[in-house]
Amino acid sequence: MERSVVGNSKRELKGQELTANQLHAFAYRVLPWSKRDIHLTLTGGDTSVTAEGYLKRLRDQAAELFRLSSELCARHDNEKLRELYRQMTGWVGNRSTTNVFWIIVLQQAIF
Repeated sequence: MERSVVGNSKRELKGQELTANQLHAFAYRVLPWSKRDIHLTLTGGDTSVTAEGYLKRLRDQAAELFRLSSELCARHDNEKLRELYRQMTGWVGNRSTTNVFWIIVLQQAIF
């Protein structure tokens, strides 16, 4: 489906570029099979009421939790998880506040 929209381009495909039928097909391809119908919802965030400092604190707290988890795994000789949490520390810590906000909005949509 992606190639039909962006061709051979390496750019990221955005949901807003898809038709309703393409979004429906994508949801059924990606989400786990269930006897229930899939319900898609629109969710959003308003940057005018969400302080950037709040998003920075959320990001920094999440990165710190991953760092502490990495240290705990190291103390218990679990090198595989230690490395995973170490990488997540950097990944989360390097997110922009805008990206953190979109992650939160996505999380709310999933819930």
